[in-house]
Amino acid sequence: MTKRDQNWWARFGELEEYRKEHGDCNVPYKYKANPQLGRWVSKQRQMYQQKKLSSERIEALESMGFEWTRPLGKLDDKQWWKRLGELKEYKQIHSDCNVPISYEVNPQLSKWVMNQ
Repeated sequence: MTKRDQNWWARFGELEEYRKEHGDCNVPYKYKANPQLGRWVSKQRQMYQQKKLSSERIEALESMGFEWTRPLGKLDDKQWWKRLGELKEYKQIHSDCNVPISYEVNPQLSKWVMNQ
């Protein structure tokens, strides 16, 4: 097993613990108790959407009820709603939501859009 695989399975174990405590796998991106886990969960969703996640990992995540999209009921994050407003403003100006990766006006917006 590669170091990368070991790290993945370690995070998977952390997600199992989170699920036992919270009843779901919807770790907030900025989860104070384990910030790396929140980022990891977001990355799994992103990799799934890009079809870059192995079937073994998909099966493992789905076996514990992993949701591939972030449930709307969990969106109490003010930052998320702020970014949505910024995206609406971007769309008014540019007539689309295709925020470039190197969008210097608001680099946080391009990162946010990529993770949705």
